[in-house]
Amino acid sequence: MRPLQLTLQAFSSYQKKTVLDFRLLGQTGVFVIWGDTGSGKTSIFDGISYALYGEQSGQEVHKPLDFRNRQEQDSKVETIVELEFENKGLEYTIHRSFKLKKTGNEVQQKSFLALPDGKVLTKQVEINEKIKEMIGLDKRQFRQVVMIAQGTFRDILSKKGNERADLLKTVFDISAFSSFIERSKKEVDLLQKEVDESKQEVERLLAEIGWYLEGRSIPEVLKLVKLQQKQDLHDYQDIESNLERIEQHLENLTLQKRFFLDQQIIRKEYEKTKVEKSVLEKKSQVLQEAWQAFRLEHNDESFQQREKELEQWKNQLALYQVVEQLEIELREQEHIVQKMKKNLEQKRGNFTQAQAKQESFKDLDEKQMQQRLLVQQEENDLEKQSLLIQELKVNLEEKKAFEKARMTYQKHGQEYDVFQQEYEQCQKEYEYQQTRFLQEQAGILAQQLKEGTPCPVCGSLDHPVIAQKSASVYSQEKIQQLQKEVQQKNQSRMELAQRMSAEKASLHHQEKQLTAIAQKYEVPLARWSSFYEDLQKKWRKSKQELQRNHLLLSDYNQQKKDFEQRAIFIQTCHKEIEQEQMDLQKAALMLKSVQVKYDLEKKKLPSISQEEAKARYQQESLLFTHFLKQNKEYQDQIQSHQVELATLTAKIETLSKQLKEELPLSLEKLGKEIEEITQQKERLDQERRDTYVRLKRGTEVYHKVQKSYHQQEKKIQTLTWKQDITKYYVRAGEDGNKLSLESYVLSLYLDQILSFANERFQKMSNGQYALVRTSQKSGQTEQTLSLDIQDFYAGQSRPVQTLSGGEAFMASLSLALGMADAIRSLHGGIEMETIFIDEGFGSLDQELLKKVLSVLEKTAGNHRLVGIISHVKELKDRIEKKIVVTKSLQKGSTVEILGNKI
Repeated sequence: MRPLQLTLQAFSSYQKKTVLDFRLLGQTGVFVIWGDTGSGKTSIFDGISYALYGEQSGQEVHKPLDFRNRQEQDSKVETIVELEFENKGLEYTIHRSFKLKKTGNEVQQKSFLALPDGKVLTKQVEINEKIKEMIGLDKRQFRQVVMIAQGTFRDILSKKGNERADLLKTVFDISAFSSFIERSKKEVDLLQKEVDESKQEVERLLAEIGWYLEGRSIPEVLKLVKLQQKQDLHDYQDIESNLERIEQHLENLTLQKRFFLDQQIIRKEYEKTKVEKSVLEKKSQVLQEAWQAFRLEHNDESFQQREKELEQWKNQLALYQVVEQLEIELREQEHIVQKMKKNLEQKRGNFTQAQAKQESFKDLDEKQMQQRLLVQQEENDLEKQSLLIQELKVNLEEKKAFEKARMTYQKHGQEYDVFQQEYEQCQKEYEYQQTRFLQEQAGILAQQLKEGTPCPVCGSLDHPVIAQKSASVYSQEKIQQLQKEVQQKNQSRMELAQRMSAEKASLHHQEKQLTAIAQKYEVPLARWSSFYEDLQKKWRKSKQELQRNHLLLSDYNQQKKDFEQRAIFIQTCHKEIEQEQMDLQKAALMLKSVQVKYDLEKKKLPSISQEEAKARYQQESLLFTHFLKQNKEYQDQIQSHQVELATLTAKIETLSKQLKEELPLSLEKLGKEIEEITQQKERLDQERRDTYVRLKRGTEVYHKVQKSYHQQEKKIQTLTWKQDITKYYVRAGEDGNKLSLESYVLSLYLDQILSFANERFQKMSNGQYALVRTSQKSGQTEQTLSLDIQDFYAGQSRPVQTLSGGEAFMASLSLALGMADAIRSLHGGIEMETIFIDEGFGSLDQELLKKVLSVLEKTAGNHRLVGIISHVKELKDRIEKKIVVTKSLQKGSTVEILGNKI
């Protein structure tokens, strides 16, 4: 992340709107933010931090009113902080502002974040999440990585082991490790509870089937349960076998009883069937005699005569239907012939009318060709006029530009006269004051003469009359300032003269071009506007005439299409007339044929009418049908009686055979035996159900206990290693020779910080010193995170408290920068392209300051800016790029960027 431009208004010590463009400091190197104590140096980074996260760079969290400039506390001026910054090659703008509400102690805040794609976020939550996503650090981490604040140097180096642990905990979030330990303890407790509950459940399940552990293991009891299950299964199978035998015996007894009862029913059914057969035989005899009498009355000869007469009347009715159909066909054919004649006459009329109209369009092709040539000529003329108008329009714009340039030239001429007059006046004033200054040199020298000192002009040691200096003569600095003013006015005058010369040449060239164009149009420049208007009017009139001729040509084209379609219609109509004449001849022949056939069939009709013939046919048909129906009824009834008699006969024979079988001796004895066998079966059924329930429940319990036992074993294994881990990490700190997990993690972070820090510390100390952790004598945090100095020249290590002031500063700075590097590497190598160091550097001598600045230059490298916030004037003089902060009671803080501007 690289800040590009920071805007502050009514923020901290910056009362007026202040714009700080970091791009003027370049892309790399070291710069200093210099100013007196309290001038507002640190407020620059506070503004950056507030813009990104809404908070300052210090340790405390402040409310918005804490940021407001004191001179603007009660005013309506809005507090504004706006930062333009670059992140991964893309530019963003974040704006935060607030103003006082009417109550005076509350603020109304407003924020937005402008993204490179044009999208703007306005909600605080969205903005904060996006900033965290882009930069990869929260506000606390950003402050530790980008801003090494005052006191951070000394804190890292001077604190004791436990205090350094607290500092590292605030820098590095190790809550995940603490959470891991707590979570492990909870998991162990939960697993232990689950194991205990599982054991209780196993004991409860076994108790349900009458088994108890009693010092035995679960697998041992399960083996005994398995044996019991086998015995129960054997007993169940024996009961099943006995039940099958008893059920078979009971079924035989039941069949015997049913047979005894069935014999009584069969005997009654036998007697009943014999009576029904006797009655049916008598009915069949009566029906046979009635049918014989019916056959004698209606013999075969009368039956055939009646059938023949019915056929004759049927044929006569069919003849009437043929004649009636021919009559309908005759009328339809006559209608077709009349319709075809009418259609033929209509088509002949259309054909004659179309031929007459076609004659009136013989000269249409010639008219169409002439109109097409006229339209083409008018289109060409209109296009030429359009091009001329467009060209003239462009030339008119050029003429307007020429007139505007000429007015500008005239205005510059007036300005030149003013510049010339001011220059001459200033030149005269300079020459006058210069002459007076030179004339007064004797008076200036005389003021420096002393008695006995030789005069620099005449060499005399006596100075009886000393030249006097006039009080109104300008000083040499004032003369030089006046000379500079003359040069500036002359420079402005010459620059305007050069510009006017170029403008004059351009005007001459434009005027020459416009004159040539006027000669081409044969129209003076003054009449170009009216000439342009006349051309437009002529163009509009020509366009209207072209539109009218286009319409006329379209009309001719349409008439041409109508003519061609009509010719096709005439040809088609002629063919249709010929076809219609042929079809009419065929229809006339068909009509004649149908008429002849109708006359022949009509002569065949009988003397009676069609209604009489139909009535006779219906009467004979009804009589014949009745005869057939009655005859069939007699036959069906006789056949039905014969089938029923056969069925009853067969049934009587079957029942007779069944009655001949032997019957049981005693129905009462058979009932008692059935009752005893039934009670025996019920006892075995109950015993089988009890055994089945015991077997089923035993099997269910066996599988549940077996499953629960396997799960219990897995949980016990997990519980064992989790208990081991938890005991190791939780109780390790209690063992004097072991580290707690928290202390171990902090020691790793400290090692990483020392690795980054020593890269700089060894360079600043010419390879003499390196920071190391104190040799571990116990597992306590005090010893684990304590620091020593490794002195390579002396070949031994010693406490950091033995370092001198300058050495301690180098070590502290190295640690602070190392910690920033460690945090960056921890967050995926986040690269902050601008960092700030808020430290005075006042305790360093010249040589040490040179080394520190060299290390900071290397820290900046080829892609980073390092800013030092300091009030030490020597830093301001040594560092070329600088931001100078000054503060006044009336205007607040102001900034000025000095050095090489990129």
